[in-house]
Parts: sequence; structure tokens; C-alpha cells
Amino acid sequence: MGKSLSSVSGYLAELGSVAPEVVGRRGHTRFVVSPSGAQGKRDLLDRLEPHLSSPVRRRVFLAPGRDGAELFGTLPLSGASALSERTMLADEPWVTRAIAASDKPGIDRLLSCSEVVTRNDSPSALLEVWDYAPREDDAVSLYLDVKELAESECDERLDMAVEGLKEAMFG
Repeated sequence: MGKSLSSVSGYLAELGSVAPEVVGRRGHTRFVVSPSGAQGKRDLLDRLEPHLSSPVRRRVFLAPGRDGAELFGTLPLSGASALSERTMLADEPWVTRAIAASDKPGIDRLLSCSEVVTRNDSPSALLEVWDYAPREDDAVSLYLDVKELAESECDERLDMAVEGLKEAMFG
């Protein structure tokens, strides 16, 4: 996981202060207890949501060259592209993919064979730099990513797709 014991202890203490029933204890050992049933998990997400933030540190629009497009294609889908795979939402004109901020060599390689552009320049790619390694099967991180995107875009169809994703996580 790449986190120190004291960091994990702090995370568990913070989680326990918001949702004490989720942190179990056996002697000096603390652990996370998963709520049972879809409704229990949804209720937990609803309670924790104000304390959770998007994994996205920054977004960079790109016009990748041939090598950049090949490298970009190896990254996991994220943002509106991943959301469009899971819902009825049509994707943006660009493909959105994510990379971990800790993957500095990967970011440098991608940027060296791509042109950084603005949204108005008709980009073909949007790179999201995440706080941690992105995974396409991580629905909660995707939810937090696109929820932030929907709030910043003020787009009703995006709002509905984000709500649909939340429903699908527990249905």
C-alpha cells in the first residue's frame, strides 16, 4: 500500500470519528469492518462523501504525437470516458485517461511526445494526474472524479450519469 503504520493508524482514527461502526478492534489491532448489504454501503458512502476528495490532482489537455498516442492508450480510462463506458453518457470528443502522480517517468515520457493544448484547441486527449495509481475497476474513485467534474461543468446530463453510477455501485 505504500503507507506507514502511523499514517494508517491516523486514517483509521479519522474514519472511526466519522463512522465508528466501521472500525473494529481486537486488542490493539484495528481494522475496517465492511457494512453488509447494498443499503449499508450506500449509507456509509453518503456519510463519508463530505470527507472524501477527488483523486485528480490536475487535468492536462493533450494533442499526442504518434508515440504519445500509443503510450496514452496504455493508461486506464478515467473521467467522462470511464463514465461513458458504465452509463448511457456519450463521451467527450477527447479520451480521458489517468496516471499516478508518482509515475514521474511516465508523465515525462508522455509529455515529451505530446503537445499540451487548451480545451479550445480541440484536444484529442485529456490526461488526469491522480494522487494514487488509478484502476478502471475502482468505482468509488471514478465516482469522486466525475462528481467533481460534474460540479465544475454544471452539466445536467453529467449530473444524471454520476447519479446513475452511484446507483449502479449499490444496485
